[in-house]
Amino acid sequence: APGEAALPTAEETPKVMAAEFKRQFTKNLEAMRKEMREDLSVLVEQAIAPMTTAVARAVAEALAQGEALKEAEETLLQHSDQLTSIEKEMGEVLEINKDL
Repeated sequence: APGEAALPTAEETPKVMAAEFKRQFTKNLEAMRKEMREDLSVLVEQAIAPMTTAVARAVAEALAQGEALKEAEETLLQHSDQLTSIEKEMGEVLEINKDL
């Protein structure tokens, strides 16, 4: 009948089956690859997340320590004149005591 696909002959059947197998195999392989890529990306995210969190925490702590050191340095600078005069006075006191 017109419009109907002709059935493969005995000689063509193995070729048709091989072509269909290859088509199905390729389709399934692509689906498996996609699923594996998705699974792999989830695994990578799960593995990296704790490290990322730890690094972020370490950076935050280092910045906080840096801020504390900066504040201490600023305080010392603010009082450096006082410290210098105290040091000078101590030197004078030691000089006086040395002669006693």
